[in-house]
Amino acid sequence: MEKLLPVLKFDLILSDDKDGAKFNIFCRRAIMNKLDGLLEFATVVDSGGFTAAAEVLGVSASYVSRRVSALEERLGVRLLHRTTRKVNLTDIGAIYHERALAILAEIDDLEDDIADQQRLAVGSIRISAGGVFAERFLARALAAFAAQHPRIRIRLDIDDRKVDLVAEGYDLAIRHGTPGDPDLIARRLTMRSMRVCGSPAYFARMGRPETPHDLRNFDCLTHHQLPWRFQAKGGEPFEVDVESRWSSNSGTALIEAALAGLGLTRLANIYVDELLGRDELEAVLVDYELEPSVTHIVYPSRQRLPYRMRLLIDFLVDWFDHDRAEQSL
Repeated sequence: MEKLLPVLKFDLILSDDKDGAKFNIFCRRAIMNKLDGLLEFATVVDSGGFTAAAEVLGVSASYVSRRVSALEERLGVRLLHRTTRKVNLTDIGAIYHERALAILAEIDDLEDDIADQQRLAVGSIRISAGGVFAERFLARALAAFAAQHPRIRIRLDIDDRKVDLVAEGYDLAIRHGTPGDPDLIARRLTMRSMRVCGSPAYFARMGRPETPHDLRNFDCLTHHQLPWRFQAKGGEPFEVDVESRWSSNSGTALIEAALAGLGLTRLANIYVDELLGRDELEAVLVDYELEPSVTHIVYPSRQRLPYRMRLLIDFLVDWFDHDRAEQSL
């Protein structure tokens, strides 16, 4: 970065005369040439390969490869060890990558400053969220936001995995329950509660559980990672070990099994409310359910958020406040 500073100083000194203006153009081109391939190189490293980098950047893998190769040729060093399966940084590549990230962050901050000063809704926002909440409710809200702000690019990655926002380059994520990370800012988005439910045909055949402990005598359809926890009024939360006849990591798949009369499932209300309203499923043990939990929008702690981020966060909070008032989501 230090090598660029003299060029920038010339830009300031010579900008008032004709010859200086020509020199400015030369200097700016020199700066841009030094940045050629920088973004592609950093993206290859951060995403783990040329194909993944191409997907992130919206270009072809061959284009990314050419840009990185040209960068290496211009520098006269090899930045990456390439194999058929993965790429690894060379020692000099690791140093260059660290400096490249700092330069790209400075450019992003500069663009954010300009956009903020002019209150421009421009740039990209990368979001991580999981499950049917992301597929149905969040996607709908983001589509409405994008229609209002056509110069903001939205990337929604739907994955139940709890991503590392900073390390993986996400701007924000949706988290259910207590965020638990002190380095993240959390704002309340909506509430969700759990429901144990089954089909009318299953209840007609097997009867209904009166208490959570009765579930041991019923066929249960379970999520791989979600325990069945309950709480009697005024009591402490407790967990029930249920016999899993059918399991999946997909709430939608569990719904299909419940509708087919295979047993009882326990899912968030966003999966089942419409089906309960149409009497396709029926809820039991409602008095034993835990208090509703909060769904948060979380983002890395910063002294100043880009204007586009503030716009989106405020939009989502208002959207789900309105949605909750109308639908009790």
